[in-house]
Amino acid sequence: MADLNGDGRTDMISGSYWPGDISAFLRNADGTFAAGVFLQDPDGKNANAGPPWQSEQKPEMDSLAAAPWLIDWDADGDLDLLVGNIAGRVVRLENTGDARTPRFVRRGPIEAGGTVLSVDDNDAGPTTADWDGDGRWDLIVGGGAGTVAWFRNEGTAAAPKFAAAVELVQGRGHGDDESAVPTGPTHRCKPHVCDWNGDGRLDLLVGDFRSYAGPEPALTDEQKARRKQLEAEQAANMAAITAVFEQCDDPDTLTGEAKQKFEALQARSQELWEQLRPLQPESKTGGHVWVFLRRAAADAAARQDAR
Repeated sequence: MADLNGDGRTDMISGSYWPGDISAFLRNADGTFAAGVFLQDPDGKNANAGPPWQSEQKPEMDSLAAAPWLIDWDADGDLDLLVGNIAGRVVRLENTGDARTPRFVRRGPIEAGGTVLSVDDNDAGPTTADWDGDGRWDLIVGGGAGTVAWFRNEGTAAAPKFAAAVELVQGRGHGDDESAVPTGPTHRCKPHVCDWNGDGRLDLLVGDFRSYAGPEPALTDEQKARRKQLEAEQAANMAAITAVFEQCDDPDTLTGEAKQKFEALQARSQELWEQLRPLQPESKTGGHVWVFLRRAAADAAARQDAR
């Protein structure tokens, strides 16, 4: 949430999984939001954290699962973009327009500690805040396994430079039993910094994603045998699809008999999933928002490190 077009009202932006383009929802005078429009580059194309794709079958990982955040990176008075992605990186898009008519140009993944920033188990979700109270905004990034890391800004207002990661929240993505009640953030976590309890210290809100299987359905012996047969056929079918991708740079270019065979494999895969669905545990998804209150000792330590 930020004033994207300089009209004094707070606007909203949202990323997308595929192809990773970023939408803006400008706030109206009555407090409602206008329909979404895509943020653009100077050429009028949709702004994207990834370089141009070779094809729809070969997406750029820097594009996918875009998690955008607005910040004036270079202290020039307009808002730039930081975009987390499925690869675990955070890409900078510079605003080469102005505060009222932004236009975003990809500048590439940012570095931390002398190397390209990469978070635990990919799926980066960035936000910013002056975590150590030194007057410079820092970078705080969530990761795919539920971790949250702080990257201290050791640069200047016009040229940020980030230290190596300091873990603020330990993820549970590879620790908890997926069937049990989680004890902390699990996957794809997205942090937000605020003073949750009004004590003058910055706290963390962390949203996450969780998928888990429901109970096993009650099946007859005949149904169990059918499920085993369908699972074996689906495994063989998927192996055949994978082989096509390994042998062909772009399956969309297939023609004639080869194209017909590939389309038949895809259609059969969908049929098999439909037949398997009632024979397998129901797949459920959800998520939580976790509150992490900052201790006084931790706050003092961060401020001491900043001196």
